[in-house]
Amino acid sequence: MRKICLIVLLFGLNSMPARGDIATGLAAYDGGDYVQALAEWHPLAKAGDPDAQTALAGLYFQGLGVQRNPTAAADWYHKAACQGAAIAQLNLGDQYARGEGVRQNFTVALAWLNLAAQSGHTWAARRRDEIAQGLSNRRRNYGPSSIMTLCNEN
Repeated sequence: MRKICLIVLLFGLNSMPARGDIATGLAAYDGGDYVQALAEWHPLAKAGDPDAQTALAGLYFQGLGVQRNPTAAADWYHKAACQGAAIAQLNLGDQYARGEGVRQNFTVALAWLNLAAQSGHTWAARRRDEIAQGLSNRRRNYGPSSIMTLCNEN
């Protein structure tokens, strides 16, 4: 699963327009210099850049250039996901489904995965549907209003 998250992260980053320190961080990442990638992305992430937040979350999730910390990854993914970053929504949804770095919650997982699926991510749609099969209709409420509640809670 880690390889899938990393592939999804890299796919999302490679599809971003190159700009400023994001591009420099991606070049460092591609070269295996994760500490430099962290140094490039962290200030941007703190300033609210959703692409940098997503990239930084990936480093924390994988433990690349930093101590592996799925909780910190979830925090950064959450910040980016609430700004509409589909890769962050997909990865955060998967973390909720697995209970990795967050308390396992399939309803919350469905909400994030559904949002990522609406952005065209077929993996998110498949994962959402797998989870939904095991839930009652009452627990399948994953509409936009549930996402707004999740974003306003933090």
